Amino acid sequence: MQIRFLPALILAAPALALAQVVPLPKDGRMERMGENAYFNGIPVQIERVTAPIPQEAMVEHYREAVGNPSRVVEHGPDRIVSHLDEHGMITVRVVAKGPLASEAFVMKSTPPTGNSPDPTFGLTLPAGSRLLTSMQSTDHGVLARTLVFANDNASKAIEEMLVQQFAQRGLQRAIGPVKPGAPKAARVLYFEGKQRDAFATITDNGSERVTVINLTDGQLR
Repeated sequence: MQIRFLPALILAAPALALAQVVPLPKDGRMERMGENAYFNGIPVQIERVTAPIPQEAMVEHYREAVGNPSRVVEHGPDRIVSHLDEHGMITVRVVAKGPLASEAFVMKSTPPTGNSPDPTFGLTLPAGSRLLTSMQSTDHGVLARTLVFANDNASKAIEEMLVQQFAQRGLQRAIGPVKPGAPKAARVLYFEGKQRDAFATITDNGSERVTVINLTDGQLR
């Protein structure tokens, strides 16, 4: 499951109550996505909602549904609605599926279990790295994990670090399929092992490099 949320909009809530119930839009349909999901160490529930309404109507629905204070930002063609209070966090990514159809990915915090996973999934990040996003969930028996970090290291040094650490975990550099949505200037790396694989992109943002790692199946231990 690859669901992208803006890491800058998600903060650790001071206290987490039961996952809040967010009303569906008119004629909306909901399906639960994944199990044992965590975002930046916080357990979450993720729902996919589809409705025969335009994107902006879906945005307005969730802006009211999540309550105040809420924030709406543009992220490419998508819209992100976020809400944070003492009860927890809600983030909604709204995607246009046509003039009169849209879908939303609703992420809601749930009570901590005390068993939050290692946010770096056992990888040792380069010194000075900032952890931007750590997310994992299990979907149809497949463990999917995403890690995003930034630092001022050279792209080649980050690439060598990934090759070494993945090799220690049984994942070898390979020629993989083209990664959809990867920036043209990014270094794209593919690794594979027994019943698991990893994609990594390293993008130069000027003063720093941003690395995105997507892992599927298997445990990095």
